[in-house]
Amino acid sequence: NLMNLLCTELQKMTADKMPQPVPTEYERVLQFILRHCTQFGKTLVMDITSEQMGHCVGMDRRVIAKVLGQLEAEDLLKKSKQHIEIPNINKIRTYIKTA
Repeated sequence: NLMNLLCTELQKMTADKMPQPVPTEYERVLQFILRHCTQFGKTLVMDITSEQMGHCVGMDRRVIAKVLGQLEAEDLLKKSKQHIEIPNINKIRTYIKTA
């Protein structure tokens, strides 16, 4: 009927305008790291504190520290006080795609 036709057309018109899902805290942190890390030999590195990263991605440093700790537990990165190492960038890319 006409109402179904109109609804279908409206859905088609608005489908492209639907908001994209908001990235998780983990995805936001990993995307930031991928955009700002530096190649050092076979390893990617980033010299930044949790507080500095928090300012950049709009998150509290404690949340950043928690996220980095979890990502380190999953062997996606290694962190120290002001330094992050990414031993395998493909693991991070896979993590972002499947999250």
